[in-house]
Amino acid sequence: MTSSYHRKFKSHPAARDTLAGSQYRWSILDSPQDLIGLEPAWRVLGERAGGPVEQFDWVYACATLGADYVEDLQVLALSREDELAAVVAMDVKRVNGVRRRVMLGVDLLHEPADVLACDATALEKVAAVLAADPRPVSFARLPADSPAVRALRDALAKRALVLVRPRSAYPYIALDETWLEPEQNLNARRRSDLRRAHRRARQRGAVAVEILTPAPAGLDALLDEVFAVEARSWKAEAGTAMACGSIEGIFCRKYAQAACRQGILRVAFLRIDGRAVAAQLAMVHGGGFWLLKIGFDREFASCSPGTLLLRESIAYAAAAGLASYEFLGRAEPWIDMWTRRERASVALRGYPYNLHGAAALGTDLAVEAAGRGKRGLARLAERLRELAKAGVRWLVSRVSRNYIAGDSLADAERIREKLARQGLSATIGYWNAEQQPPRA
Repeated sequence: MTSSYHRKFKSHPAARDTLAGSQYRWSILDSPQDLIGLEPAWRVLGERAGGPVEQFDWVYACATLGADYVEDLQVLALSREDELAAVVAMDVKRVNGVRRRVMLGVDLLHEPADVLACDATALEKVAAVLAADPRPVSFARLPADSPAVRALRDALAKRALVLVRPRSAYPYIALDETWLEPEQNLNARRRSDLRRAHRRARQRGAVAVEILTPAPAGLDALLDEVFAVEARSWKAEAGTAMACGSIEGIFCRKYAQAACRQGILRVAFLRIDGRAVAAQLAMVHGGGFWLLKIGFDREFASCSPGTLLLRESIAYAAAAGLASYEFLGRAEPWIDMWTRRERASVALRGYPYNLHGAAALGTDLAVEAAGRGKRGLARLAERLRELAKAGVRWLVSRVSRNYIAGDSLADAERIREKLARQGLSATIGYWNAEQQPPRA
């Protein structure tokens, strides 16, 4: 079922003409039920590109989080010769008081997410369709080296002010045979710390490690155990543990079920005398081991159970012949001992040259400035003056070029059609230069 706005957007001249005359077609899906029909094609495309965050199971888990988290689902699917060529999942919601399109789930889970496309041409086409929508758009955490950054920036720049800013990098390990024994890559002090943690763990009881590829029938019990371990850390007191009903917990349970059915889910435990004192949820996808969630029992903090389990899962990934160990999230002190390699990410935001775009830009800059105190407010004022000048120049350019169309109605109609192709409305009027002075 297509919402009224999506029908209006599809009939918008800029959207209608974006792919005119090409072999590409696009559609908008706005319900989880619609997504199910796209699943087979999405999986085929996902085998060619993207990490786990861009795949069908991740997006579907986000889409089914409920109305408290997903306000207006909008999944843009681009097809070429009856094959899915690109897909990007968005949610339309109010941010800083202004409705806009945001990448689905990124504002909730804060993981980096890319645009899934089969090639550069498909990426350019889907970026053009996104740019034709007159609402503001936000990609909160794109991989900085993704071709989508340039494609989106170039497409949006024709109709909007585009801001690209750095965001938190996410760490990774480039695996090779040295990581079969991960401590080889640590400095002497860290190796000593790891040996000491092993000794302390053994003093508490028999130490065992499990890294499981679970069957669906037993998954719920394993997830309950993972959630219980995480709740025994500081997160329970903070109210952010998955067992406390956080959005991460709701999502992880949904997503883990789907990842389990696909055979890519890994559930890991470090046990002391049979008791789980550290746990991990991870995925194996596209040659990488993707660490989704970790937890440890702080009663056993003196023996660093989370670090011990991390050592084992890194060795597991290396032994499996995987190319990388992906931490997701962002750089943390507990990761620094293992790697300083990071993948940069950026936020890309587009503010169309209309009142909606201006409102979104003003509120976003004000919120950012408020977080920086007086210096931020001063920078906000300066930035708004610069943007106002740029906006006035753009408007004057449009008006001066199109205000007087010509001597005939045909001249005016030609200009109106040109503006319509750019997504702009126009009203045709007349002016008798001999008898009427120009006036507003």
